[in-house]
Amino acid sequence: MSTTACAVSCIGTRTARPHAAGDPLDMLIDGLYRHNVGYVVIDEWDGSGYQRNAVGTAFFVEENLDQGFGVVHYAVTCRHVIEGVRNNASCSNMFLRVNDGHGNAEDIRSCIGDWIMSENTDVAATRIDFPPEISFWAYPMQGIRGSSVGQLLPGHDVFFIGLFEGLPGIGSVQAIVRSGRVAMPSTSVPIIVDPSSPEDSRWVDAHLVESWCWGGESGSPVFVYEQSYRVRNTVFDTGFPIGHLQRNDLRASEVLPALLGILHGHFQIPVPVKNGGADGGSVDMNSGLAIVIPAPAITATLMNERLVEDRNHILEERRARAVVLPKPDAG
Repeated sequence: MSTTACAVSCIGTRTARPHAAGDPLDMLIDGLYRHNVGYVVIDEWDGSGYQRNAVGTAFFVEENLDQGFGVVHYAVTCRHVIEGVRNNASCSNMFLRVNDGHGNAEDIRSCIGDWIMSENTDVAATRIDFPPEISFWAYPMQGIRGSSVGQLLPGHDVFFIGLFEGLPGIGSVQAIVRSGRVAMPSTSVPIIVDPSSPEDSRWVDAHLVESWCWGGESGSPVFVYEQSYRVRNTVFDTGFPIGHLQRNDLRASEVLPALLGILHGHFQIPVPVKNGGADGGSVDMNSGLAIVIPAPAITATLMNERLVEDRNHILEERRARAVVLPKPDAG
């Protein structure tokens, strides 16, 4: 995790101190990124009535159509989140919870049949068409395709935004930001994509990140700061004769960090339990290692035949509306 900011008083000089290896840096995450996420919400029967509960995180991306014809927006989450809803006999409705322009939550109905599931890994996506009053920010797909995450190394800083079940927010989406560091890039791990079939695990490509994650954060977007982004010196003029405060920091929205991928979950490790000296078996504990499904898996899912046909249909409609017909001559 990034260390705290370094503030230095430089009396009588206006020259910024050059960045040195090992300087502490702030990883400052703008509010923009909280507008990139919403919650997957369901109406769930608890024995006495239906309760509306958040069960996972979704985030938003956009795909460009031909030049001049705008973009198409998608919500992305983990396949296991959608499969969990599909197999929940006590669930009656599913929604995407997002904030409007005033910060109040609005639940937009979502149909499970509209979600496209990856056949190979833990990704699901659906096209969204939110009303104008919904305030959200979508990560551009060209940023995914053009990222240099292939140069990812252990130690790179990452951050992710998503639901914290202990504090989901009252009347609004209050996503939290967590950070960590890459522990092992580009490896293979066994995961379960359908909670109803825990015996059906599969090996998938993933990154391992040293960070704590808990229930509800599945589906969170994970961003990575590359080293080239980190060198930054900002001079703060105090307005006083004593000089200036200097610090190295970086605001995420100034550089659009690469989308590393989507948070699947974390490794559980068995810990032995003793009961009065006797062997009491073991309990599973959070290992502190999070599993991130790489961004190219999102790209592959959005290239599903149904979604491609849908984009082509939207493009044809927009092209048709853009045709300017000649006016008839005045009589």
